[in-house]
Amino acid sequence: MLSAVPLRTADNGDMFEDLEPALAEVGLPYYEFGTGAAQEASLSVMARRVVAGELDPRAFTAWSHRTFGHDRLPPAERLAELDDIYDTIKYTTMTVQEVDAEVHVEAERLAALRPPLIATPASTRLPGGSRA
Repeated sequence: MLSAVPLRTADNGDMFEDLEPALAEVGLPYYEFGTGAAQEASLSVMARRVVAGELDPRAFTAWSHRTFGHDRLPPAERLAELDDIYDTIKYTTMTVQEVDAEVHVEAERLAALRPPLIATPASTRLPGGSRA
């Protein structure tokens, strides 16, 4: 049912109301939108893409820096610093390859993150999706 909801026309409230049970049905974790756990989960997914060679290290640091900035998500702080190094590489003693290598080390660490699930058990939900 959820896969049939057109994103451009869907009322996001309706879509998110169905998201938690849909994910549970297929055995996937659910993270409350905007929580630290949800942010860490997205960071871990993107890090796994770097480790798998699907995402360029520079693109990863730029995405992380743009998404989390400095000091908003502690596990992403080193990526913001590395993004700053990419931006100022000509003023450092590092090469792009050395920064890429550091990003890969950080990506491997982040890929192992398994944020705690912050989900409200279905038994505490009221009809219509509101919480008890």
